[in-house]
Amino acid sequence: MRMSRRRKSGVLFGQYVQACAQEKREKGSRSAAELRAATARHFLRFQREKDCPIEAISVPVVQRFTGYLQRMGLAINTVNSYLSTLRACYNQAVGEGLVASGHHPFAGLRLRRGETPKRAVGVEAVQAIASTDWSDAPHLRWAADLAVFSFAAQGMPFVDLLELRRANLSGDEISYLRRKTGAPIRVGVTPFLRKVLDKYDNPTPFLFDMGQQEVGADRYRLRKRMLARYNRCLAEIGERVGLPQKLTSYVMRHSWASAALERDVSMAVISQALGHTSEKTTRLYLKALDQTKMNRENERVVGFLDGMAC
Repeated sequence: MRMSRRRKSGVLFGQYVQACAQEKREKGSRSAAELRAATARHFLRFQREKDCPIEAISVPVVQRFTGYLQRMGLAINTVNSYLSTLRACYNQAVGEGLVASGHHPFAGLRLRRGETPKRAVGVEAVQAIASTDWSDAPHLRWAADLAVFSFAAQGMPFVDLLELRRANLSGDEISYLRRKTGAPIRVGVTPFLRKVLDKYDNPTPFLFDMGQQEVGADRYRLRKRMLARYNRCLAEIGERVGLPQKLTSYVMRHSWASAALERDVSMAVISQALGHTSEKTTRLYLKALDQTKMNRENERVVGFLDGMAC
């Protein structure tokens, strides 16, 4: 951070959060930078564009800002992201000696993760996507192939699929590091995966040529552009095969995790396959498992009571 590390009264908080965003941007953490920049914008709008010193941040200010975000109608997890980002920037300022360490305006903040709608689809939907004739729409055929490839490759995220290179493929195994967590992932190449890889064989260093070698391209913006294009195609695919929910890039990831759990794959194996750093994250993925399975399993446990009088 370019601000002095000595205690410095009067540093404006909105400007400081913007400086935190720039710091992340210079380090190449574009997603983190955008989140901090968005948090700064919301905080300044909450302040009616009148920035305030870091020392003025108090419990009532944090409470009012929370209410401001909630009144905007944002999802609870979005509100949580802005609040936790604001808290992280404040703590960074404390660490730099810009505000007294004994001041704790976020001490009473309790962030509870909101329930997310069930994203997974059943294997029948995956089969429908794989078996549909997309010859009339090449752009949809490309997206459908990548979606089913993602499912078959242990729910591989699109950003990792986009970055797959020939060097990641060795014999009958794909090995790579998850971009989000850095966790090592290994995927056995099934006959289906091999067919897709052969189908999209190309002269570039990438397993799937999606314009990654575009001269002068900003890698971050390229990934966002390709993800947006992919999700537009998936939404159309979902409509054409009659899915009751919007099909997005993460649906296949959740679908693989749910299908694995339904087939009694252990939580530890699912967590490792997804590249999660803890099983707690995996459990959040699987929390919305189809209730019909839960009902069926409960019937197995208590079914002996069905024929008894009460």
